[in-house]
Amino acid sequence: MPSNKRLKVTASTTEKSSLAVPPLRSSAQPIPPSCSDLCPVLPARKDPHSSLPTPGDARSLPLVFESGVHHPLGSSSVPCHQLINSDDDAESFDEHVGITSCSSRKNNDYWKVNVIDQHNVIEEAKLKVDDVLPLPAGRKVILTCNEHLQPIGDAGGLLSGFLGILGSDYKKFPIYFLSWRKVPRKDDVYNDIIKRKFHFVDVENKIKRYMLKNLGKVWKDTRHRLFHQFYDGTLSIEENIARRPSRIDENHWRWFIDYRLSKKTREICKKNAENRKKQLFTHTGGSKSIARRKDEEERQCGRRISRGEMWTIVHKRKDGSYIHSEAQVIGEKITSIERDDASSKALSQNDSLFQALGKEHLGRVRGVGSGPCPTQLFGQSTHQLGGMSLNSSVNHDIQIEMNEIKSQLEASRLQVQNLEMEMKQEKLRRQALEKAVKFLIELHGSNLPPEIAAVMNAFDSDKVNGPVSPGARPSSSASHDAQNHESDND
Repeated sequence: MPSNKRLKVTASTTEKSSLAVPPLRSSAQPIPPSCSDLCPVLPARKDPHSSLPTPGDARSLPLVFESGVHHPLGSSSVPCHQLINSDDDAESFDEHVGITSCSSRKNNDYWKVNVIDQHNVIEEAKLKVDDVLPLPAGRKVILTCNEHLQPIGDAGGLLSGFLGILGSDYKKFPIYFLSWRKVPRKDDVYNDIIKRKFHFVDVENKIKRYMLKNLGKVWKDTRHRLFHQFYDGTLSIEENIARRPSRIDENHWRWFIDYRLSKKTREICKKNAENRKKQLFTHTGGSKSIARRKDEEERQCGRRISRGEMWTIVHKRKDGSYIHSEAQVIGEKITSIERDDASSKALSQNDSLFQALGKEHLGRVRGVGSGPCPTQLFGQSTHQLGGMSLNSSVNHDIQIEMNEIKSQLEASRLQVQNLEMEMKQEKLRRQALEKAVKFLIELHGSNLPPEIAAVMNAFDSDKVNGPVSPGARPSSSASHDAQNHESDND
């Protein structure tokens, strides 16, 4: 690993200390990418559940796994699934092409991040995804977040790859559960692994929910990818079991194959594929989350970008043309609305994107990104606070100010701790140096070199007796000689 540059958080390093808490940046919502056509429905087996554990018995399976190579699949590197209302998180068969692609930032790429240790000393470091887990105890990657508490910057990219490794680890999250909601030990992984490797200040568990949601997406997407990678419809069930992924237990893989070939699962997958075909707009953002993309765009242009403008950015190709004519119509409408009404750029239920596309879908906000939902950003139609009615825009501003205050308080706390630590260290250094000087005085008597006397002057400058001049401070041996001389005179 390249050498790291160390620095301490003091009053003069405000920029670095602000990284210890989520800095306030803006964000955006990734829009689901396109998918390939529906694959042929696989033939059903006779008696698919014979001699195999049923989904209800999944929890009783032994947690025995073989160690193997993880397939890190970043949470933002695969298309989202559009599931119908069902307890089964079955993925569409038409998405296997997109799911096999990995994140554009490979595991051997370096991310420029800041690492904080148990003494609140911050280092600038370049880390790969595989470097996060071996970090020494007490050392954490500082996670940078925007005002919606969505990870951004290189730390956000590093986190995405790290969650990709965890989510596809079927020793931690077994493959044989019907849905992510039923998978146990999620909190254990969050507390014992993620929180020990990343430093962040959460508000109302929003960052935790974001991380667990992304873990679940990786878990589902990787299951889907593994099925299409290892299952061969021309082979028998036993042959397919034999060619399972090496890191997955035979009984677990058998249950999973049985689940994927069941009639109910195939019907859900077919329905999901039909829903995906109805999706008109697909973005060109690739594997990078739009929250990170928006942050980079804002840093580059030096101003805030509305979610309407961000929508137009991610629906254009590299040459600046729209992905299709329908997207161009919406993009030009957004541009016209913002040109005629500057207030439509502010995030609200009547901003440019809302006027162009209509109301939000349940559970997500377009152009903001994974995490925030409509009630979190807009609230209800009004909010009551001390008898006053607050509209959603005011409530959003208050939430931003509260996050700013919490971030500033955390940064100040770290600065105070570091100043206190530096003062203690400086005191120890002064004491050690003073002992060394006193030892020299004892050794050389009153014939102090000028430079040593100057050091003593510095030590004694705050004492009532004033500074010490060369030869003015007698040694213990000199005092003893003077006493003997007086005794002789008597």
